[in-house]
Amino acid sequence: MGFQERYEESYIMSVEKPLLLIRDSSGETYEGQTGGVCCLHPEATGFLFNLHRAGKLGRRLDGEHHRKWCGFIDGEGLAEIDRHFAELAVPLMTTGGWSHEGWVSVEVVESSDDEWGYLQPYVGRSGILIWNNCD
Repeated sequence: MGFQERYEESYIMSVEKPLLLIRDSSGETYEGQTGGVCCLHPEATGFLFNLHRAGKLGRRLDGEHHRKWCGFIDGEGLAEIDRHFAELAVPLMTTGGWSHEGWVSVEVVESSDDEWGYLQPYVGRSGILIWNNCD
């Protein structure tokens, strides 16, 4: 199973499951609302995809810390997101850049899990993990 590109909207808010935007200047420009009550409106250009096998990750990101992350996510919060990636074998890691609730900079990393094989052509590419904004 590969990516299913999402073309419906250029404005992203309150998504059902996490999305992954692979940054690329030849892609579309997307805007979202992030940071919870801060109501930030970042933009990024690239290719936006539904992230398959991310239901459990979405539930964790929308879980108990949803309100704790309602705004800027600090280093401790980013480390927690990386722990979720590791526990669920999601081949992503957080990077410097956006770190707001619902919009976090990531890099695609190698995986030996065939079910994440569709991400392997993007290893080393920067992206943005997008999930539901609490506001």
